[in-house]
Amino acid sequence: MVLINAVLPFFGILLGLVILHELGHFVVAKLAGVRVEEFGIGMPPRAWGIRFGETLYSINWLPLGGFVRLTGEESANVLVEAVNDDSLAHRAGIQPRDVVVSVNDEPVHNAEQFAAHLRHALHDGSIRLVVQREEHSESRHGSELTEYDVSLPVAPLGGDPSGPSAPAKPNEPAESIEATIGRIAGVQVVPDHRSLGTKARPVRIAVMAAGATVNAILPIFLFALAALIPQNQPAGPAMITSIVSGGPAQQAGLLPGDRIIEINGTTITNTNDVSREINLALGSNIEFVVKRLVGDVVTSQTTTPTDYQRISTVVHARLAPQPHRHVSHPGETV
Repeated sequence: MVLINAVLPFFGILLGLVILHELGHFVVAKLAGVRVEEFGIGMPPRAWGIRFGETLYSINWLPLGGFVRLTGEESANVLVEAVNDDSLAHRAGIQPRDVVVSVNDEPVHNAEQFAAHLRHALHDGSIRLVVQREEHSESRHGSELTEYDVSLPVAPLGGDPSGPSAPAKPNEPAESIEATIGRIAGVQVVPDHRSLGTKARPVRIAVMAAGATVNAILPIFLFALAALIPQNQPAGPAMITSIVSGGPAQQAGLLPGDRIIEINGTTITNTNDVSREINLALGSNIEFVVKRLVGDVVTSQTTTPTDYQRISTVVHARLAPQPHRHVSHPGETV
């Protein structure tokens, strides 16, 4: 019973809140043109997934939340804009719009890193690239990024213009990053415009803050929705059925059978109104207006009231009942 009544509802509510949080990131990222690689419910390992468009929607085994995986969350990716004819990259099959992931197992996050890794790789005699390529698949309902290993064998190509360059001459200006990448690999690169790292700062802030914004708006929406749902309300007048001996109501002269009409000028229609008005005025004086029966006529079958009088009195509402004090004496059990 504890599992059904407590544990499962707890995890269900937690999972729902996290999904809505991640949905905020997802929607804003899509509107900003950022590639959403995966929208996951639960945490890996993956149990099931289906791809629509460029996004993989997955269900994972650990029901502890969810996640959205965006392209370039840590930095802007390096995107191949063009491939030089008869270059190493062209011979290896690199295509425009490929994303460079690593050079000789060293990760690439920007053009500066790409150029530096290429220079260092020349000493190894070969350049091993890992690139991601967006491929469309009708069987998978969209497109996905597929990784490819590409080798650029620079060692055998001594006279190739794509091979190692001659030592720089004195006073010769330093080679630019773009020129280094073009000379060695034979490609022109630009930041990936679909990655989060290339977006303007306000856009990045909006994407990252979208989840928290959803969490802030959700309670307001839920309470407003709950207020719109019709609720059962007690019907009939609020009548005093009993009086606590020595309490504020008895001290104010209220009696069982009094029908409460107003409290502090607010018309009372049911017992919920009484509870609300008393709670709002705890610790202060409360003006009660009641109707009290005065006399009745007894017939053979019924008793009918003859008249009501309107009585106004002040009750001092206390925050808590007065404590009961007792002084114990030796030998007593407390």
